[in-house]
Amino acid sequence: MKSKDTGVGAGKRKASYLPIASLGFALLGCTLFFLLFLAFELNHLFSVLPIFAVLSWILSLLTGIIALLRIKQQSTWPKGKKRAIAGILISIIFLGVCVYVYSVTGPPKVVTKVSMYHKIKNELWHNPTLIKHFPETLPSDSNNTHLSFFPGFLQGAAWFQLKLCVPEEEINVLLAEFDSKKKVAYGGGGTWDHKRRGDNALPATSYLLGRSKDNGWPEFLDWPDDFTIIVLDAQDYLGGENPSWNHGYSYGVSISEKRKEIVYWVEDW
Repeated sequence: MKSKDTGVGAGKRKASYLPIASLGFALLGCTLFFLLFLAFELNHLFSVLPIFAVLSWILSLLTGIIALLRIKQQSTWPKGKKRAIAGILISIIFLGVCVYVYSVTGPPKVVTKVSMYHKIKNELWHNPTLIKHFPETLPSDSNNTHLSFFPGFLQGAAWFQLKLCVPEEEINVLLAEFDSKKKVAYGGGGTWDHKRRGDNALPATSYLLGRSKDNGWPEFLDWPDDFTIIVLDAQDYLGGENPSWNHGYSYGVSISEKRKEIVYWVEDW
């Protein structure tokens, strides 16, 4: 009969799994921390990511510490002790590398300076066809002019919005001009509302010139009801009779006769 291992021998074998677990949790925790940075800046809906990242980080440290406590004599199992320490050190080093890589290759900042308008329109926006409806020049009074521009990053959408205050008679002219070129128009609402309005519905965009978060990222707001959202064109990059709109573009204008404002917009995702 084979005798069951007891005592020190069994403890050694059980402890041997702890350093390996520590290394695994360290890599998992640091990878999730890196994704957490991207999720936070890109405003993606990874609501459970911080929980998994923190749990992985804690498990990494705990398994490494427990392994060190179980292996009291380095002479009995030196490799196990080294692996346990390596699990803790790798978790710290890998996190530092992630932070460094993120600082170098992380997403660009949202541009809100009106003085950048011509550079954005003529150089920074990647597809001139999508912004051909934007004005060539801006009014001299820039106090009533606002913009928001983001060139996109990884799977994050690119957008460009310009808001102008114009005289009442010009608002009526612009409304008539763009209304004649529209593919579809909505009264207020947000992108997801627009997609659900009938079989011929096309996505528009969110209102990005309302409020900003503490990190400078705009809040994705619904358009107020007094805005008429005019979609000039929208395409799903995959095409088909029933587009999923997972990747595509949409551009147009939003006009409020009440506020005497026009917002030129485009979004490419």
